Order: sequence, then structure tokens, then C-alpha cells
Amino acid sequence: MKTGYAVVLITAIVLLMAGHAGPAQAALTVSNQVLYEGQTRNLIYDSDLNITWLDYSRPKAAWQNQYDWAATLSLTVSGTTHDDWRLPSLAQMQHLSITELGNTGESLEHTGDFSNLLQQWYWTNDHPFDPYEHWAIGTSMPAIYWTPYTRYGNYFYALAILPGNVSPDVTTPEPATVLLFGLGIVGLAGMRRFRK
Repeated sequence: MKTGYAVVLITAIVLLMAGHAGPAQAALTVSNQVLYEGQTRNLIYDSDLNITWLDYSRPKAAWQNQYDWAATLSLTVSGTTHDDWRLPSLAQMQHLSITELGNTGESLEHTGDFSNLLQQWYWTNDHPFDPYEHWAIGTSMPAIYWTPYTRYGNYFYALAILPGNVSPDVTTPEPATVLLFGLGIVGLAGMRRFRK
């Protein structure tokens, strides 16, 4: 009889510890793919910021051209058209490069699931104080290299982001749900054993 209690207690403790471990946090995930400019491009979802990145570095152009490109971008994924694209903010670019990809050196060492992210300057949607200037950020040392540039006469790359996720994640059970289910099974097994 005491052995049965010990088994139930040890199993419950193991399940509790597994439940507190929690799921691994993967903030960047490829949520889908789309055909753009003749190639299949990854759509990369950032769960920290709840935005989707288009894995495409648009060639160098003036800020207005890059802004217009992102604002008029319309991509159809799984029968749904997404047309709320825009240039990322300075903070979003820093979050991507430093927090998500782990780039802290003088080069773009880590690109994760991005195959088109370049070690270059990118326009952002932010402007400092002058409405004719916008922030540009270098993907090498993004915490240091960001400077306001005039919208005219400077040519940088651009990325596009979309609010939300184009392909919502499949619901996965939370550790607490798994824990409750596991405890229920252990309880039933214990009751069955004690009835015999």
C-alpha cells in the first residue's frame, strides 16, 4: 500500500516540475511562405512584437520610394490578401538584429531564418525632429549605427513588416493543462490500484 502512495507522489512531483519548466520561447518562427519577385520568400513571425517580417531586402532607394513600396505591398497567402505592410521602426529593427538574432559585434553574424537580410543600411519609418529626415540603421552594430538621413539623396535598403501573424500558430496545450491531465491520469491509476 505504501509503495503505491510513493509512486503516485513521485509521479506528481515529476509532473509538477515538468509543468513549471514551461515551453521553449521561440520568438522568431517561419509562419508561412509567399511568392514575391519570382522567388519563394519566408514570412517570419516575431511573437515578442506581434509582427511578421517579409524576408526580402528591397534594393537601395530613397526613403519615399521605400515607404511607398511597403505601403502598397499586397501579398496573398493561403487565399488571404495582406496589404497592411509598412517600414519597420528603429526599435523594431534593433529588436530584430540584437534581441532576436543576437548580433552584437561589428558584422551581421546571425541571420536566423532570414536568407535575404544583408549587412547594410536600412530605412525605418521613424523620423527624429525634422519631417524631411528619417532614421536609417546599419545591421552591423545596430545599437550604435543609426543616424538621421534626409529623405532625398540617400539610398538605403528596406524591409517590410505586417502587424500580426499571417498564419496563426496551431494551439498547443500549456504546461498547466498538461499537468492537470497528467495528475488526473495518475489519480485514476492510483484509485484503480487502491481498489484492488
